[in-house]
Amino acid sequence: MKYLGILNDVETIIEDESVEKLDLVSTGYNKYHVLYNHMSYDIEVLNFDVGLRYIELLINGVYYKVFVKNQTDLTIANMGLDRVQIEKQSELISPMPGKVLDIIVSQDDEVQSGDPLIILEAMKMENVLKASAQQKIKHVRVEVGETVTKHQVLLSYY
Repeated sequence: MKYLGILNDVETIIEDESVEKLDLVSTGYNKYHVLYNHMSYDIEVLNFDVGLRYIELLINGVYYKVFVKNQTDLTIANMGLDRVQIEKQSELISPMPGKVLDIIVSQDDEVQSGDPLIILEAMKMENVLKASAQQKIKHVRVEVGETVTKHQVLLSYY
């Protein structure tokens, strides 16, 4: 498998075969001695984040933060999907007609992306409407028990 390593905006292809050729010896907790291409390196792993795909290292006393992209990340980038950003909405619109079962937020509440806002019953199913971004509730425009139509404004954001 191929990976792309990014260090100071310099991109390097890393292949499994090249990693397997490393002469790597653990010298302590998160510390390693590496021989590669007849060069010696003392490496300490300071931090890594699997989700954000980076690793912070001290290599021979010099700090490095390396980002790693796998084949899926590269495909997504090639399609331009890595630049897609969620646009903040000014209102929460009902996606379907239904009945408001619960309103979880109030005016001036601050919500995070994914936080539940309103529970709407439609076709005998409960649908949790969630925040699409971090925002602050300006005004709740419906009440519990109210029947709403498709595209009706349920609440607005600042």
